[in-house]
Amino acid sequence: MNPINNEVYALCQCDHYNFDALQKHFITNFAAKLIGNVVQLKWNDGDVFIFGYGVVVFWQVADEQSNTLLAALEGFAEQKLDMLLDDEFTFAAGTAQLSLKNDHIGLPTDDISTRLAISHGIAQSTELAQYEMRVQNTISSTEYIP
Repeated sequence: MNPINNEVYALCQCDHYNFDALQKHFITNFAAKLIGNVVQLKWNDGDVFIFGYGVVVFWQVADEQSNTLLAALEGFAEQKLDMLLDDEFTFAAGTAQLSLKNDHIGLPTDDISTRLAISHGIAQSTELAQYEMRVQNTISSTEYIP
């Protein structure tokens, strides 16, 4: 991942987080709030959305800053993944309509609810890639069985 100003970065870190402990910790110690079932965190100049199913989505957060947060999240990670799956996008605000093309997101408005909605889709896509990888590993490890 590159520290681009208008970058969105998603990472599937584990199978799931100990979400009750995670939300209490971040809401108590950081500028965080619970929006539905997602912890939204102001992290330096960017936004971070933490999903209980092990995915984190960063908006405008540089590498070293995201690495610091990911290290903090490891303490809440359950069943850490051997191979981390990630996805990267760029985005621009003020477009005529919402769009996603060639890993670039166009946002008509750049508010927190729009970022959250897009983050849900990105997080679910990243989680799905994790499941696909598990299925492929299972198929590979059992292909010798007739």
